[in-house]
Amino acid sequence: MPYISVIIPVYKVEDTLRRCVDSVLSQTYADYEIILVDDGSPDTSGEICDEYREKHENIIVIHKENGGLSSARNAGLEIARGEYVMFLDSDDYLTDDCLEVLASHSADMIIGSIYCQMKDLQFHSQLPTEDRLIPRERFGEEVPGLLSENRINFVHAKLYHRQVITENELSFEDDQLTSAEDTVFNFLFLVFAQNIYVSAKSVHYYTFNGNGLAREFHPDRYVRRQRLNDSIARSVRKGGFETEAMRRGLNLFTALGAYFVMIDTLAQEDIAPSLRLRILDSIREDEELLDAVQSQREYLEKDGRYKDLLYLIDN
Repeated sequence: MPYISVIIPVYKVEDTLRRCVDSVLSQTYADYEIILVDDGSPDTSGEICDEYREKHENIIVIHKENGGLSSARNAGLEIARGEYVMFLDSDDYLTDDCLEVLASHSADMIIGSIYCQMKDLQFHSQLPTEDRLIPRERFGEEVPGLLSENRINFVHAKLYHRQVITENELSFEDDQLTSAEDTVFNFLFLVFAQNIYVSAKSVHYYTFNGNGLAREFHPDRYVRRQRLNDSIARSVRKGGFETEAMRRGLNLFTALGAYFVMIDTLAQEDIAPSLRLRILDSIREDEELLDAVQSQREYLEKDGRYKDLLYLIDN
């Protein structure tokens, strides 16, 4: 059995798929399998998957009807055999030592750092962090920091102990429910995880896709954001790691999430002014948001980056 199963959803990525798969095949660590999930891609991506399968014994290909990113990841999970699972988007790619770095640690969730491509197309490392093992009893104190640093918001650059997933029947939820299925999955996983290892080493290239689904404008985006907040809160309660630090962290996450939705709504030039106003008013009238902002007001007022958030909420 392979030690790591790398699950790669594939949909309309004929231009980037080879770079992604080749980055796994060139790893300095060899004990892995690759599961390519062709999610009904209408371009040649499915054929490219088959080409790789013919050349490499450790590559498995699934062809399925289009069901979205979560559906594709779940299909890969169903046949994964590794002790650990990694989820890799097909427009991203890995450093040559990614699997070796992550596999050198032992924890239920192993988190690596990323190189994030910004709008200028240049890659920038995440903020520096320290290598450390976080036991479950420290989740309430440490997870808020992981959330604010965007280390727990995505599935990128992570290994998940597959036994935690299978024993607790975890899966990715419908992409359309929250538009943040990665964050939801991570918090569902943490309910049952016993520890987390954080590595300071950057091992994953996260590429900027200006046309990605996550950047589409949805009039119900704030409703999706509310579902996300509720999902995280449920996981925190179920996992039993409610602390004052966690409460502050989630309140800040709620406030900033609303701010990003408001800014995105104001930037839309193709929607009617009446719709824009309805969306903004619905956000400003959300009692849970107002409570979250009020609880963090002193912090938000001290940090000049958030003055626009307070202005939009208060006016």
